[in-house]
Amino acid sequence: MPLRIDLRDYGTWLDGGDPFDESSPTARPTPKPRKDGPVEKFLGFFLAALTASDSMDASMVDDLLDRFPVLIVFDGLDEVAQRQTRQRVVTEIEKFIGRRRTSALPPKIVVTTRPNVSDLPEPSPQWFETITLMKLDRELRTAYLRKWCAARGIAGRNRRELMRSFDLRTAEPHIAQLAENPMQLTILLYLLHLRGHSVPDKRTPLYDDYMKTFLNREAEKSPSVRDNRDDLEEVTAYLGWYLQGLAERQGSSGRLGTTDLKTEIFRYLSRAQKDTGLVDALFTDVTDRVWALASKTQGTFEFDVQPVREFFAAKYLSRYASADKSDVLKALIRR
Repeated sequence: MPLRIDLRDYGTWLDGGDPFDESSPTARPTPKPRKDGPVEKFLGFFLAALTASDSMDASMVDDLLDRFPVLIVFDGLDEVAQRQTRQRVVTEIEKFIGRRRTSALPPKIVVTTRPNVSDLPEPSPQWFETITLMKLDRELRTAYLRKWCAARGIAGRNRRELMRSFDLRTAEPHIAQLAENPMQLTILLYLLHLRGHSVPDKRTPLYDDYMKTFLNREAEKSPSVRDNRDDLEEVTAYLGWYLQGLAERQGSSGRLGTTDLKTEIFRYLSRAQKDTGLVDALFTDVTDRVWALASKTQGTFEFDVQPVREFFAAKYLSRYASADKSDVLKALIRR
């Protein structure tokens, strides 16, 4: 029996909230973190909400786990924003595994997360084998498209037109590069379905639409992205411009280490007269939340796709290096 647990919900519950409460947040009292928050107890809470029942308790969950083979997917560890809450989530999952490993039918456990470059808590290799998703090939992209259409109820002529449009557009290299992992492919399909043939042909407006859609999605999940969105867009554009210049000067891929990347974020915020206290938050958002920067080599960061780096460089020059920031730009160019 498969169960998918949104770890953002589990984190909210551990912090004393009710993730399934549909009332207005302003009408709720300020929650206090739960002292006791084992996975079994949350599963009872989750299943009761799922089945609109008020009679699901921990003993029933234990009975369920003892009688049936269960697959539990703990989804989205990266979306647990607070370090302390994330540590509790990881600890409780590991305790749960320790309690259930001697059962007659120990549950199969999967935890999903984006790559973690900020030294945030993750489950121990003692309990988990790490599996990294590879880029999607053409066959997998097509299979994903069919399932995506089925999940959204897109059928008949609309489905054929979307598949035809997808085949035509992904023949263009700058679009094909946006379809290499499920998250990016989902956003691309959303744009194709929403806008059809009006999806921009040119690379810059396409990436602009793509980034806007992506950040809208992230803002719903991450308070930091939501609160710092303008600064995040500006800093990402600046890093694209800076790393593009670095690549052109050095003939390299344009790569920075962790300390150098934080230094550049700090330097830009300082020269742009912005809050330098945002360095750590923006570093985490840029490296863990924004799809453009990747860590291909341990401890270093670069733009995963060169045209994306060029897009952000152009965006910085055209949008953020305006007259009122000319002194900032000149200082950065001189350096």
